Amino acid sequence: MKITPPEKKPFICHMDTESSDYDYYRITSKIIQQSNRRDMSVFYLGYSVRDLSPGEILGSLEALLISNPNIGVIFLDGLLDVVNNYNDETESRKVITWLKRITKVYDILLIGVIHTGKKDNFTLGHFGSMVDRYAQSVLLIEKDNDKNTIELKPKFLRSAANFQPVRLAYVGSEYIEV
Repeated sequence: MKITPPEKKPFICHMDTESSDYDYYRITSKIIQQSNRRDMSVFYLGYSVRDLSPGEILGSLEALLISNPNIGVIFLDGLLDVVNNYNDETESRKVITWLKRITKVYDILLIGVIHTGKKDNFTLGHFGSMVDRYAQSVLLIEKDNDKNTIELKPKFLRSAANFQPVRLAYVGSEYIEV
């Protein structure tokens, strides 16, 4: 995914709640390599917050937004990790309301990653349902290990027309459409 943040808010933040240190640094290295930029500090902030509680993750994210008004895009990889119980309707609603508030107050694009259940390919619990319902857009990303590809498909696009699925293969150091 290629992102061009607004000129007034050029920073991109990647907050990973799930990955081990090894995987986090591997992913970060891939982001740096694919960006084709020499100085990542000019626009990229990366954080591994695997060891934090849901409340600490949300508090850290808001503190980061307060201290850095130049952030225009946030990747929050691990939305399920910002709730204690994804089946608690009240907690789920509070977190969704909080996410909607920070996107408006800080004028940011929030790209959240939430995994689906292995049996039915639906997001998990009340929280997953609310994420799907209140998101501006929902994309499904499916990995095909046999073909070594990933496919991006629209599930819901509130402000745009659906698109034909896109299949990508990782070749060398980048993804190419196949």
